[in-house]
Amino acid sequence: MISINVVSDSNFWNKKIKKKDFFFNTLICFFPKKYRFIGKKISLTILLSNNKNIKILNKKFRNKNKSTDILSFPFEKKLNLKKSPYLGDIIISYEFMNKPKDSSNLNFKIKLIKTFIHGFLHLLSYDHIRLKDFKKMIKEEEKIYEVIKKRLSKLFKKRLLNPLYIIFLGAISSYSLPPYNYFIINFITFSLFFIFLFKQKNKTLNNRPFFKYGWYFGFGYFLFSLYWIAISLTFDQSFKFLIPFGLILLPSFLALFYGLITYLFSFFYSKNVISSFFIFSILFGIIEFIRGSIFTGFPWNLIAFSFSENIYFIQILSIIGTYSFNLFCISLFTVPSLFILRKSGKEIIICFFFILVSIGCLIFGKIKNDNFSSLKSIKSPYVIKAISPNISLDRFYLAKDESEIIKEIINLSILERKGPTIFIWPEGIISDSYLRDMGKYKSLFSKNFDNEDFVIMGVKSIENEEDIDLYFNSIVIFNNKLDLIQKYNKVNLVPFGEFIPMESILSLIGFKTITNEYQSFSRGQVRKPLQIKNNKIDLNLLPLICYEIIYSGRLSRGKKFDYIVNISEDGWFGNSIGPKQHFSHTIFRSVESGKYIIRSANNGISAVINPIGIIEQQVEFGSIGFVELSESKLLKSTPFMMYGNKIFLILILLYIFLTFSFIKLTNE
Repeated sequence: MISINVVSDSNFWNKKIKKKDFFFNTLICFFPKKYRFIGKKISLTILLSNNKNIKILNKKFRNKNKSTDILSFPFEKKLNLKKSPYLGDIIISYEFMNKPKDSSNLNFKIKLIKTFIHGFLHLLSYDHIRLKDFKKMIKEEEKIYEVIKKRLSKLFKKRLLNPLYIIFLGAISSYSLPPYNYFIINFITFSLFFIFLFKQKNKTLNNRPFFKYGWYFGFGYFLFSLYWIAISLTFDQSFKFLIPFGLILLPSFLALFYGLITYLFSFFYSKNVISSFFIFSILFGIIEFIRGSIFTGFPWNLIAFSFSENIYFIQILSIIGTYSFNLFCISLFTVPSLFILRKSGKEIIICFFFILVSIGCLIFGKIKNDNFSSLKSIKSPYVIKAISPNISLDRFYLAKDESEIIKEIINLSILERKGPTIFIWPEGIISDSYLRDMGKYKSLFSKNFDNEDFVIMGVKSIENEEDIDLYFNSIVIFNNKLDLIQKYNKVNLVPFGEFIPMESILSLIGFKTITNEYQSFSRGQVRKPLQIKNNKIDLNLLPLICYEIIYSGRLSRGKKFDYIVNISEDGWFGNSIGPKQHFSHTIFRSVESGKYIIRSANNGISAVINPIGIIEQQVEFGSIGFVELSESKLLKSTPFMMYGNKIFLILILLYIFLTFSFIKLTNE
């Protein structure tokens, strides 16, 4: 291969060509094969100069007192690569390339390419002293230029088509997520994406394009799976101008994580396809974990959720958790690429290994499901009842009588009463009142609820710290006298929904939160189980508000709780795929924790999900109703609840060990 050393003694060249070494060394790669000297170490030097300097050189070496477009100085009179691998020197004048003055960059580069070809052939002993030699040299120049032109044309087409191809792969992958769950798609898209990256890396040492490849995939993936977030901006006229930004900026930002995956892959890439396969999986798994943790964390739409409807397959979550399962899924979806790129039997062994592990997961899930089914249900002396009232979001923008809303929910709550009941009401059902204002509903509570009843609901609260009012999104527990029994302030707040990052700056240009028009909510200190206790009820409930349910391994420091209570308001996203995606996280958390989850959503899906992720009762999106839990089966605490994401770290270390093992086998 030819290596070109580029030197410049004129600043004018910087206007037309920024990366001179890159330009010429890339250009030579487009030459016909016979001129690239593949397998040999050949070099030459180019001096990018000007008329003044080239005139001096022309006078000194050729006794011609004038400037010219190019000078070539072959190292040997007759080409002899065995004797000398150095071809010689080429000097090019800027002024000749820039005729007419200030010509376009394209015309400048076309002229420069043709001139370089001419000088290059001189180094290979071509000349044009005689007419016969002149014709021969001109013909060869035209041949080389035509080859370069065709190859550049192909390259430009690829540069246009590659981004579209990769965005398409990412977009198609999004249909593997809830509510579609066409997980089979990922075996195609992830394998094709890995094959593309592996082959591209085989062709080039340049790592820069690889960030773009990952970004393109991530942009397509998140654009098509998170478009529904923009729906939340349609309820308030003052937010509508942000819809294009919300639609494009969030996928663009999240795609940066995928860009980082592929950029790092280009650095750690191994020529051994199995090692590269494990490297790709490791990087993807780690960066997705970072995405779910950094800043406020947003672990939404991990590829693992493709299997949210495959109850047997996801039982492994109870041992390894979501991030470890996500790492396994990335490998599983990419493993067909090993079969396609195989060079030996080792790749086929890895394919069979992942097939066997998948079968093992299914068998484990079936056994776990059968064991749970065989357990005896224990009837409780109380009922947990989650209400789904489907109250319109107009309450946030129109003056509505909140007492009528409270009466409506109470009437729905007391239908089909079955003794002492813990009523769970959704998040934010009353938009104007705060916790301190709830006293006005005391008579309604005492009239409609019994002494042994409790009401859990979402409400805004205010706490004063150092003469500053802090606003919280809270879960509160009342008895029938409206005495406050317990209170929890939401810890994981939704960016731009509940708080504005850099609020002091962004508020100056009109940014405000979607759900709280006064100021950002403050973050609660710690999440811990809330105790409810009377003569017939003694429970510890873990409270989760809205999207706090999405955080795997970060539910609570306290492990001793009986049930998980999740309240939400999904109406901000309309009848889109968003509420269904949100609900799928509930299924994953139930399997991880081995606990029943009782979910109350106003405009969303309310449900009782058992400890193996099966939905026992459900109120569909947009419907009015309730779900009840009056008997349950007890499971021991899951390994994941005991060890959390430490298991993910162990799995990453195992992957790293396998990567180095295959690299070592290759070297041997």
